Amino acid sequence: MVTYTQQLASIITSLKPNAFTPISLMNARDVMIDTVGCAVAAHDSDYVKSLNQVWNQVGFSSVWGHSKSLNLYDAAMINGVAAHGEDFDSTYESCPVHTGVVIVPALLALGQHINAAGDHVLNSMIVGHEVMCRLGDLAGTSIHKRGFHPTAILGTISSAVASGYLLRLNERQLTHAIGISGSMTSGIIEYLADGSWTKRMHAGWAAQNGIRAALMAQANFTGPVSAIDGQHGIFNGFSSGSDQDYASLIESLGTDWKSDRIALKTYASGTMTHPFIDCAITVANKVDIKAIKSIKCEVGEGTVHRLWEPLELKQTPPNSYSAKFSTPFCIALAMNFKDVGLNVFSEANINNPSIIALAKKVTYTVNPSDPYPKSYQGKITVTLDDGTKVVEFQPHLKGGSSEPLSEEAIKLKFFNNCAMHSDNYGDQTWKSLINLQTQENIKDITL
Repeated sequence: MVTYTQQLASIITSLKPNAFTPISLMNARDVMIDTVGCAVAAHDSDYVKSLNQVWNQVGFSSVWGHSKSLNLYDAAMINGVAAHGEDFDSTYESCPVHTGVVIVPALLALGQHINAAGDHVLNSMIVGHEVMCRLGDLAGTSIHKRGFHPTAILGTISSAVASGYLLRLNERQLTHAIGISGSMTSGIIEYLADGSWTKRMHAGWAAQNGIRAALMAQANFTGPVSAIDGQHGIFNGFSSGSDQDYASLIESLGTDWKSDRIALKTYASGTMTHPFIDCAITVANKVDIKAIKSIKCEVGEGTVHRLWEPLELKQTPPNSYSAKFSTPFCIALAMNFKDVGLNVFSEANINNPSIIALAKKVTYTVNPSDPYPKSYQGKITVTLDDGTKVVEFQPHLKGGSSEPLSEEAIKLKFFNNCAMHSDNYGDQTWKSLINLQTQENIKDITL
């Protein structure tokens, strides 16, 4: 019996360059640009400095925002962590997997290491994004409910597939790459308890593990051919196993690009907070926030354990990173600053008594009709001291398929992120990325 793992490998290895549409190529380029910009913004962060002390073997792969090149594994690790570190990176709407911060670091590092052509790197990015989105569709909320991070689990598999496609593995080798990657998957979400750094680590860890799995398979190391759908495979281990519709993983693959619906973030916080941030900004433009008595939010059940509970902890997060995964605190920040960008997550704001007091006024109720995770929406009811009620509803995720960012907005976000490095840092990097598809060899591009 041919497994779905094998069928996936068969379809991927048969994909020709003409399968990748102009829209998909443009979207993959935009995700790449967004990912690199997010990493550059975090280049001087404490967690990136920490990694630079550990992952520092010299090689041919650029470390974005740093004037050095490391071996492909170390570069993929650091770049993935930096890009995901502030939670400002791209995400997929049907399941909050962060494809860009896994696939882009893996393929740029591997591509520079093997002197790959830019067009093949970009095609391989589409492959990696697509597989990760389809795996995310299969998973829904189940991986989170088991206590694991989908980006870490599904990213490792997808990085292996994308790296394997870039290496031009054959069907047998790619099947084994997937099988090998299954034994490399890891990533718990206990960081939610105290705002520690491990979520940041998951993207880079998945990126470099996928490269390793693909290179091992190229050298004829073997892995199980049922790693995705087997009795002891990924979805039985980390998800709900036999309940999965595995056929959807391969259906229309190569013609219907689900990865075209990857969203580019407008706020530097957990994706599901964004519609509520939009509502909060709208309210703050209408009323005096000092006159707010209470804020009640209608939420999707699948978001509660990560963004709402324990409620007291979410209302008073212990540090700036944990605040990114607190809807109450993101609402309070949004009402105070009319934005939730990189700079608002400061320790001063986290300890600001007036912001904390407003966050403590935010509570929630589960809406059984909420469409999460298929789409993200937010509804808040604000009650003022005089009894007036203000209701706001945001029906979709800004930056997603219903309201994508314009090319101008993507460029502005990129250069704003690069300005965290220096005023002119983004110029040459932008040129390298926007023209990547035409490069015969990406080894010496400026990143």
